[in-house]
Formats: sequence, structure tokens, C-alpha cells
Amino acid sequence: MSTTGKSSGSSSVGREAPGPRTRVLLDANALFLPFVAGTDLEGEIRRLIEQAEIRVPSSVLRELRRLVARGEAHAREALELAGRFAVTPNQGVGDAALVALARAGDAVVTADRELQGRLRARGVEVLTPRDRVHLHRQRRARSGRPPRAYARGNY
Repeated sequence: MSTTGKSSGSSSVGREAPGPRTRVLLDANALFLPFVAGTDLEGEIRRLIEQAEIRVPSSVLRELRRLVARGEAHAREALELAGRFAVTPNQGVGDAALVALARAGDAVVTADRELQGRLRARGVEVLTPRDRVHLHRQRRARSGRPPRAYARGNY
């Protein structure tokens, strides 16, 4: 009710305030998924993490530019797709740069199994391709130790 005693027609009953945003970092191979597997990358991320803040590390942009220069299939399209997302500056190259950037509370989209284990061991959630067009949410390692399969080298 308003101060005049009449209903304004809007109500906050049943509405929840949006939760905190989760920073979702994209590995280079994730940016190829729409072109090689038909994955709706952004749609799948938002299906799993509604309040996703999708970002591309600058190290991934550098890697994609190298792949474009080498003529890698779909690299140009992957680089164009990366341009739709905000850039997070970081140093280094390859997986080590992404591991150094990611922190607990973040999520990373990657198909790289070794990288998945390294990230989960640091408390980072991982989204991985599943059934070619979908992403699957891998929970963080509970103990801070690498998952058993990764620790044994079975990946």
C-alpha cells in the first residue's frame, strides 16, 4: 500500500535479491566450443551460474591472437567471441597464467583435464564440456588437496 492507501501494483513479495556475482574466466579452448561442438557458451554458463560475470583473461587473448596468426581453424571466430566479454588483465602465458589469476570463489570454463585438477585443488570451481553441447559444473575440491585422480596422475 502506498501512503494514499492505494496499492501501487508492484510488490517485492516472492522476489529474491540477486546473489553475489561469480567471476567466470574463460580458457582459450572454451571459446572454441561454439564452433567445434555447437555449444551455446554464454547460455550454458548462465544456466549453471545465473549471476555469472564472464571474463576473458588477457593471457587468453594473447594465445588466441597467436593461434589466428598460425591459421588455426576457428581461432578468428574464437577471438571475435572473446571480444564480447570483459577482459581481466593478467601476466604470463598458458595454464600457469590462468591458475595464477583464478581464486577461490571464481569459476573457470575449460576442457583441459590437467588444468581442471590444478584449479579445483586451489578451490576454484570448473565448468567442463559434457555431451558436446552442454557444460557440467565440477565442484571445488573440499580439502584443498588435488582430487585423487589428479594426484595419482590419472587424467
